[in-house]
Amino acid sequence: MKYLDMLRMNRSSTQAEIENILKRNAVQPVGNGYIDLIVTDEYIESFLTDLTQANIIVESISWWCHCKKYTTSKNGYVSGMGGPKSHYFEGWFSEMQLPLYTINEKELAEVDQSNVIEKVKTINDRVRIHLRSLKHKEFGASIIPALWLFVPEEWDRDDNEFTK
Repeated sequence: MKYLDMLRMNRSSTQAEIENILKRNAVQPVGNGYIDLIVTDEYIESFLTDLTQANIIVESISWWCHCKKYTTSKNGYVSGMGGPKSHYFEGWFSEMQLPLYTINEKELAEVDQSNVIEKVKTINDRVRIHLRSLKHKEFGASIIPALWLFVPEEWDRDDNEFTK
């Protein structure tokens, strides 16, 4: 069975599982979909592990600044494009204009065209390695990732506490 078809077939239970994973890992969703799921350093490892166990692929990473009243970047100022107030931590998040990391579309299409759930771990491990290689090297401690999930485009998060 194709990856996206499998998710669609189990939509209700899969979305409920994703929502539980988000709550368990203090993930801050931005908007109604499954892109820009902001996760702090404290929870990134468990979040990736939970997604992998649920057979959910991470397709992209964007970057956000966790802003607090007195937080500044290593350049001495908070920059970004604005964003949501944090539901779990003090402050808010501001989207950064940093390059998006994305898994190759051809590879995602190949995953979707065959029964290759084992590829979930391979792809998510690549995301994990990428995060480890960048974090704190080029960015200050207040810059954190937001993961984008490879789920059907028509899925949104209408019944969640953040959009009510």
